[in-house]
Amino acid sequence: MGRMIFAFLLRMLPAALAAVPAVAVLRFFGVRRLRQAGLDTTPWHEAGLWAFLLFLAGLAAITVVPQGWQWTGLSWDRINLIPFRVFRESFILRRATGSWGYFVINVVGNIVMFLPLGFFPCLLWGEWKSGLWRGTGCALLASLCVELCQLPQNRGTDVDDLWLNALGGALGFGLYWLVSRRWPGVAERFRVKKR
Repeated sequence: MGRMIFAFLLRMLPAALAAVPAVAVLRFFGVRRLRQAGLDTTPWHEAGLWAFLLFLAGLAAITVVPQGWQWTGLSWDRINLIPFRVFRESFILRRATGSWGYFVINVVGNIVMFLPLGFFPCLLWGEWKSGLWRGTGCALLASLCVELCQLPQNRGTDVDDLWLNALGGALGFGLYWLVSRRWPGVAERFRVKKR
């Protein structure tokens, strides 16, 4: 499992590095706008925001950018509209191969990859009203965008990805909630401050 996670991180790294100049420009103007509003950023806020934006670039690279730049057109055989099918396929492959790899990638991976979408917005900009629903909704909308972008590619589009990614967003908010309750001072360091 550790090798699979490391492989995904390696696939994300080039896009994250390529996004550094764009994030630097965005942060330059973002910091100016904060100062005009009478606010100051903190090193913790900047580190968290950079991590989140570079993560998003890497996530887009492995989910939205076509693999091998192949556009194949819409194919109904690559679309799954049957909920929870991923579990059935995981156990069939587990029995056939003896490996949990498919389950780890398609269930655990889909949850873990969208944890930051529920965690970082709350950490960086404060706990929203109905933060759980917003974190879940943010992950669900991002997942829907990914799945729609994958339709014309040589990739699968799966309803299970939607709910697993939304679950990841909800668990990300849960992680934020845990951090903010257990260590409120740590969570507060990631917020912008009034000048």
